[in-house]
Amino acid sequence: MQTVKLTIADNGVIKTIFDDNINSAGESFESTIVYDFEDPIAKTKFIHELCLDIGLSFGNSKNKNQIKVIEDWGVDYKPTASEKLEKIKKLKGDLKSLESI
Repeated sequence: MQTVKLTIADNGVIKTIFDDNINSAGESFESTIVYDFEDPIAKTKFIHELCLDIGLSFGNSKNKNQIKVIEDWGVDYKPTASEKLEKIKKLKGDLKSLESI
């Protein structure tokens, strides 16, 4: 059986995975990973890897519904002019891609 243990740290989480029957060979395996939440990429990586560890399927690019872990602006965030232009450019590219399907 596989066990996932999360321990709260000062600036992140420590994830320990213990498997008492790795590859059905009767051997034990333990893995420990420290996620430092000062880095926004580490937060997304933690959520993604934890979901995979517990067997939650995200689907894939060919599924009608695919779960994606994304980072985006907060509802009350006030972007700068350059951030707005960058987002508009990205959205126009996404729209062009969608129209070409």
